[in-house]
This record gives sequence, C-alpha cells and structure tokens, in this order.
Amino acid sequence: MKQVIWCYILCLESLEVISLKDYYWREYYFNHLPVDAVPGGQNNDTAFYVGKVFIANYGLFPTKIIPDEVNVEVGFRGIRKTQEFVWILCSQRRSSFKWVKTKQATFNLTAATEFLVNGGIESGRWLKIGRIKYKGVYQIGKVLQNEGKMYFVHGQREYVSKCYEVLAFE
Repeated sequence: MKQVIWCYILCLESLEVISLKDYYWREYYFNHLPVDAVPGGQNNDTAFYVGKVFIANYGLFPTKIIPDEVNVEVGFRGIRKTQEFVWILCSQRRSSFKWVKTKQATFNLTAATEFLVNGGIESGRWLKIGRIKYKGVYQIGKVLQNEGKMYFVHGQREYVSKCYEVLAFE
C-alpha cells in the first residue's frame, strides 16, 4: 500500500497543472462579445472566436462564433444552427493559446505532448477543438479523441479531414 501511495505522490508532483482560472467558458449571447474572449482566427477582415454549443440528447460540440451572426453552426446528424446554449472560450491569458498542426496518424502523440483544450463530448467520447482552412476560409470543428479525425461544417455539408490544427494551451 505504501508503494502505491508513494507512486501516486510522485506522479502528482510531475504533472503540470492548469488552473481553472487560466481559461473558462462564459455563456454567449448574440453580439455580446466578452472582452476576454479567445480569438480563433480571422477570415478576411472578420474575427471569429472559439465556442461550444449544447445539443440536447447528443452532447457538447466545438463551434465557431462570429459576433455579427445570430446563429452558430455545428455538424451532428446534419447541420444544426442555433443561438441557444452557446458558450465562448475566455481567458486573461489569450496569448497562451496556440494552434498545433497535426494529423490523424500523429494525433495521439500531439495529445500526449501538448495540453489540448477540451471542446466537448459526443456520445460519451471526448472532443478536442480543431481548426482547418478549407476553400480559403477557417472553420472550427470537433476532433474525436479516439479517432484523430476532424469534422467541420462548410456551407451546408459536414466534412472530415485527416490533417488540421488543434487548440492547445501553454
């Protein structure tokens, strides 16, 4: 028993702990952008932000928030648009976020070496936050942790990619 406790203490000492205060999710309302919102990137002259949305009976999904657009879009059994149950990623340390290039074949290595931001849960599976530039436009989508593939919405379709960026916190 002493060996197990000793190992537990050593393991805890070697872990890097991210404080809950380092980043957090705020409820988002159309056109009410918090000053501490984490940018996800920019398409042309329009900034977008990292968000997540709850779809009843299905889960919590990463999404792209564009302040001038009423609805957010998420792909799950088709394209869903909503303005309800939306949260936006916020932090006092916005410069501590980075997009890490990865692909399906190396996703597990990326997940082991970077502190990836949780973006939700779908049918009991953890989701990470992915970003891809598709047809000249950045999109935010879900990365299924057990598959390493990214799913994202563009136009009226949901697409899958094996190469993308994933959001990490330093």
